[in-house]
Parts: sequence; C-alpha cells; structure tokens
Amino acid sequence: MPLRALDPEGTSVLSFDCAAERWEAVKKDIKNRRPLWRLPCCESQVVAKTSQCGLHFFAHKARNSCAWAAETIHHIRLKQIAVEVARRLGYQAETEVTGETPESGKWVADVLAVRGKAKVAIEVQWSAQSDEELIERQRRYHQVGIKGFWLIRTTGFPIQADIPAVCVRELETPGQYQALVPVSRGEKRRKHDVDYHWAYRLPMEKLLEHALVGRMRWGVRVGEPLTFQVFAAQTTCWKCRKTTSPVTTIRVMVSSTPIDLSLEAFGKSQELLHELIPDEVRRKHGVGELRMRFSNTEGTSYMSNGCCKCGALQGRHFQHEYSFDEYARHEGLGTVDERWKRVLDPWVKYYWRILGIEPISRFSDMYDDEETESDFQESQQD
Repeated sequence: MPLRALDPEGTSVLSFDCAAERWEAVKKDIKNRRPLWRLPCCESQVVAKTSQCGLHFFAHKARNSCAWAAETIHHIRLKQIAVEVARRLGYQAETEVTGETPESGKWVADVLAVRGKAKVAIEVQWSAQSDEELIERQRRYHQVGIKGFWLIRTTGFPIQADIPAVCVRELETPGQYQALVPVSRGEKRRKHDVDYHWAYRLPMEKLLEHALVGRMRWGVRVGEPLTFQVFAAQTTCWKCRKTTSPVTTIRVMVSSTPIDLSLEAFGKSQELLHELIPDEVRRKHGVGELRMRFSNTEGTSYMSNGCCKCGALQGRHFQHEYSFDEYARHEGLGTVDERWKRVLDPWVKYYWRILGIEPISRFSDMYDDEETESDFQESQQD
C-alpha cells in the first residue's frame, strides 16, 4: 500500500500530506481521471483509501506482484513517520523510490531521504527476511552511494558495522512504535520482552532523529573525549602478608557509554596503562606495579597486579572478592587515540551506540558467572 502516487501532470502526491479537504479532492480526481494517475512503483492505476485509524494511503486498483501491494498498515505508518522525521531535519524525503545499480539491477526503497550529498534509504521490514537477502539489499544501496537503515520487526538479524538496523515494537497506542537497538543477536522472534537483548529502547521518532543526524555509531572514533576512573580494593598479600591495593576496574565513559575494563584489557597496551595510572598515583594509593607476569597457577602470562611491598602477583582468580571493597582512587580526562581505540573497540563493536545516551544493557551485563573478559576478547579475535 504505497503512500505516493503521480498525478496526471507527473507530480508526486504524498497521501499523508493531504488534509481532509485536499484528500477528498484527490479521491475525486482519481475517480474522474483514473487512467492518468499512476503509482511510481509499477505504473499501476490508483485507488485512494483511508484506514480505520484515519491514515490516508494509495492502493493498486488491480492485484499484482508489486512489492508494495501487500503492505500492512504498520508498514505504511512507519514510512510516514520516517518521512516526517527526515523532513524536520532538512532532508527531502519521498516514499516508494526505485533505482538501478550497475551490477545488481533494480533497487526499491520504502523511503529515500536526501540532504546535500547524504542519501539514506529507510527500509521497513515487517515480514520475514533471510540474512542473505538483507545483506544483498544493503550491498545494492552501497553500490550507488546510499546508506541503508533498517526497521525490522523480528530479532535475530546480523549486528554489524555495515548494516545499521533496529527492531520495531508496536505500542498499545495505535500508530505508535518503539525502536529497540539490539545488544545481542538472539534468536529470531517477534516478542521484545527480554531487557538484556537491548542496548536502547526509544520512541521511533527519536531513534530516527539520532540516526539521521549521525549520532548512531559503530565502535569508538579517534578524537572522542573520554573520562576514566580507576577503582582499587585493599587486600593482604598472600606472600608478605602486607596490605596492598590491587586495581579492580578501570571505568571509561565515552559519549555517555560506560565501559568497565580489567587490567587484562591493557595486555597489549602497557604504555597506555602506565600513562593512565602513573607511578606517583600508584605509590600514593598503595597499588603495586602493573605489568605482564607469568602465573604458575594458570600456566600463562597476563597483565596483573603486584604487591606494593614485595611485588608478588595478586592473582586474577581473586578479582571477584576484591570487587566487593573497591572504590575510586584516581580519575582523569583523555581523548581516544589509536591505542585507546584498540582497547575499547572490542567492548562496543557488538551494538550500535547512540551518542549522549547511556545504554540500558551492555555485553558485560550478559556474562555468565563462568565467562571472563578474556573469553570475550578471544571470541572477537576468532
């Protein structure tokens, strides 16, 4: 059920732009000059209709195989929302736009928003679609310089840098929808009631606004400001029986995204760790030397705490005990550089961040008791 038709002069008419009087005039003109009105999607003749909730839309006069012929009311309402948000942000936006790629042939966009050199196709996927089809459709847009953005009813679609996509949840109020940004791929389903699957829950209009102004981001970028806090606890060294303060957590905040790191995250960035916690800060708070050490217990080397008195390794297997008594010992400001990017990206490259909004759920919130930070980093490398 398209939202756009072409009048006898070839001018686009968007159904939801028509107030009651104008809509009655359109319906009358279609009835009187039907052969001259057409749908841009397939050149079919047009029927003008109004849904039970008062939504104006066009329809194909005769049943055919056009992709837009069997759209639901949800589909056309979401297209309307996308156009309205895009226009408020200064985009020129139209529905049911088609084009060609040099390699893959025809593409069809539910909504195409254009502002200067920026082109965004907003796709509403209310019915089931395979991952392969999603990836191929996104590839076609990329070939012609269009960014595809997806509003998908079901869960389980790929979460990756080249496919910005969110889940759509219908609210109790007719015509209102919520956007859910997944933090894990999960299984394909249409129920959206498990909180830890979502990084954000926002009204659809607000989510589209963030997307169209560039506030949705994959990973961190060099130049982003950050703040950090270093947490440590007190314990008794197993070897010399003196009091020492092992670092438990380094909490980094980047554009309202909190990222909790252990020392192991700095295994390949020891220089950055020492800049973060300089020697004078360590000595002031009774923190031992932070460096790679070999653990006889685990049979491997890792970035670890040492006793501030004797230097003995303070094993990570006691980390959960330390955390009960941790508190912030040091804090500061910084800027993401290439070193920070290597450390932080593994923790944010599994969902789309929205700058300025703290996520309601993160990957670390989903850990099983037996899962460790190193397990996750190894899985990212695999």
